[in-house]
Amino acid sequence: SVTPGDLIAGLGVFSIAIGFAFQDILSNLLAGVLILIRQPFEIGDQIEVDGQTGTVQEITIRETQLKTFGGEKIVIPNAEVYQSIVRVQTAYGPKRTVLVVGLDDHEDQENATQVVLDAVRSVDGVKSDPPPQVFFTGFGDSTTNFDLRYWTDPEQATVRQVQDKVVRSVSRALKEAGIDMPSPITELDARSSFKEALPSSSP
Repeated sequence: SVTPGDLIAGLGVFSIAIGFAFQDILSNLLAGVLILIRQPFEIGDQIEVDGQTGTVQEITIRETQLKTFGGEKIVIPNAEVYQSIVRVQTAYGPKRTVLVVGLDDHEDQENATQVVLDAVRSVDGVKSDPPPQVFFTGFGDSTTNFDLRYWTDPEQATVRQVQDKVVRSVSRALKEAGIDMPSPITELDARSSFKEALPSSSP
């Protein structure tokens, strides 16, 4: 038979479970209200939160919904959003892209710089303000390396499409100008393996 003590113990466990459930619900509701009031991001912004990246589709009292660049839907509880570091990729307009380019040590740096900048400026989608920039940064085994910096609209699809065009345009322009971008040279020492492959002489 069930004793009053059993009932009290059961009610206690049930109350604790309900308390934890409501704590989760209330924390999400409170976080949702704060997000809607403060508006750290808006519908249509592209954000990264807790390792998830996508476009904000909906912000409710309980959750924030993202559409990933792969077409998936992600639902993140607002308490998790509010307590995490959120990177809003589309918050401040133009986004900078940096590409590392290596030139043959013997090439004229000033001429190469002008060829590269002209090639980048010709690409549709590259911003003229701020303008593209070239900064020489160091030396490789057989190269002089520089950072090519340019700005585009911040949406990820645009960034990737323009980057593809920039790489093609710069590569084509350097080839047409006769400017070399050498590949890394790897030296292989095969003497040990060659010696081991020789047939042993008979005693």
